[in-house]
Amino acid sequence: MCIRDRLARGGKRWRPVLCLMITDAFGGKISDVAAVAGLCEIVHNGTLVIDDIQDSSKFRRGKPCVHHIYGIDLGTNASNFAYFLPVQTCILQNPQFTAAQKSAMLNAYFEEMISVHLGQGWDIYWHNLKEIDSFLPNEENYLQMVSHKTGVLPRLGARLTGMALGLPNDTLNKVTRFAQNIGVGFQIQDDILNLVGEDFSTKGFLGEDIHEGKLSLIALHSLRNANEKDRRRLFEILRMRTEDQKFIKEAIDLMKKTNSIQYAADRARVIVEETWRDVEGVLPETEAKKHLAMMKDYLIVRKV
Repeated sequence: MCIRDRLARGGKRWRPVLCLMITDAFGGKISDVAAVAGLCEIVHNGTLVIDDIQDSSKFRRGKPCVHHIYGIDLGTNASNFAYFLPVQTCILQNPQFTAAQKSAMLNAYFEEMISVHLGQGWDIYWHNLKEIDSFLPNEENYLQMVSHKTGVLPRLGARLTGMALGLPNDTLNKVTRFAQNIGVGFQIQDDILNLVGEDFSTKGFLGEDIHEGKLSLIALHSLRNANEKDRRRLFEILRMRTEDQKFIKEAIDLMKKTNSIQYAADRARVIVEETWRDVEGVLPETEAKKHLAMMKDYLIVRKV
């Protein structure tokens, strides 16, 4: 019931759509990758359930998080269930794939799921730092973390899609890197909207990342570029785990003072555009290619 509830709440569904768009771009049929696209969305929703538990989140898509409805025990179990069920139904029991394809897909799946757990672990550890003078991640550390945490699932989808289509390794590597970096750009834009998005209220209130103490690219840039007084004050608010909008607004103002929100938006754009230049040369000149270009632009400038 937990996963059904979570799936029924909707979402952008851009990860499975990406699988379908890559397929279209290389002249494949939707039926070739429908199972892969479904796997990516189910697994993604499983990661959201456990992420909400680990972050002590209250709302997701305008409703109480599923662990507040069904309990932490059922929520945790449902999240794990969502990792394994689609592997069986979408890969192992899928007659479309050869034994060799299934073996390669399983290997890819478990590699990427290890990565997503490593990324989540880094994120949790960082937003539990107690002292500002202890290890503070730099931008390279952040990009490594978010590539694992948020970049993994689009990368997994692109990787499995390429395997289903039989893409050459060089082409597959470029497509998967593109998908990963779209995920990175998407996360950075999510972090921006969490602080300043007028319509970004599906998690309950503006600035929930501040309440959770998250060291986003915005926060890290501000902490490294603010004067000493502002730097310590911002870190203090991040450690409060406050829901008080007065303190959250103060933290947002401190980040604006260092122009960190604009910096993050610019970095997201550069990251996605660089990887697009790498992949566009292997994509056939079709309408589907234009649609992919539109999608990557939308994900880093969207307002919701």
